[in-house]
Amino acid sequence: MRKIIFLSLAVACLASCDKESYRHSIAQVYPTPGTYGSLFADQLKDSIAFTTFDSYQITTNDSWVTIDPDLAYMKIENSYWYEWYMSVPVTFEANATGETRDCMISVYNYGPDDWSATMTISFLQFGWHNISRPTPAYEYGSNTYPVRATFSLTDSATQVVDTLAFTAYNDWTLACDDSTFVHLQSTSGSAGSNHAPITLSPNEESADRSAVISLTSSGVTTEITLTQTANN
Repeated sequence: MRKIIFLSLAVACLASCDKESYRHSIAQVYPTPGTYGSLFADQLKDSIAFTTFDSYQITTNDSWVTIDPDLAYMKIENSYWYEWYMSVPVTFEANATGETRDCMISVYNYGPDDWSATMTISFLQFGWHNISRPTPAYEYGSNTYPVRATFSLTDSATQVVDTLAFTAYNDWTLACDDSTFVHLQSTSGSAGSNHAPITLSPNEESADRSAVISLTSSGVTTEITLTQTANN
């Protein structure tokens, strides 16, 4: 009989410990655990998502990142059986550095007296726009993600039509530094997926010629170099 009582007490203790551990769990939902969230230079809004059984607070030391102040802290009554799903908006400043930058957002939980359970969520913000034509050429540093990107488009001497393709996350403009042979059919637009036609004058010269097209959105400019080959 005594063995049965001891066993019951042990089971109760384990159940209590499991319940306590389960109650304090916090789990990342978005971005996918083990990955970075990623944004382009003019992409200014995203969110983080996680589940928790406890009160939480969210902090970041990066000055270009702002957590929604109404959801950066929330007091939740400890609950063994109810799991809260939280989606918290995050605002980013436009990235005008020309290079990828990263940030870390920390989520703490348990309660006011013990903020010891920590989860770190990371984002990358590229220093260029989301351009699909021309295809970007990436430069990598010591990290696995691209640090810089360049955009080059080459057309033949007789080619007179081409197109830029990009997704802008805010209003955008296009401008060209040489309008003698490059003519932009669209010079501005609103957020969304865009195709911007270009017309070219045939190159009758014996040398290549180039122009720079600038895509600007959210105060950030990405340059596209267009080269038209010589008439050989």
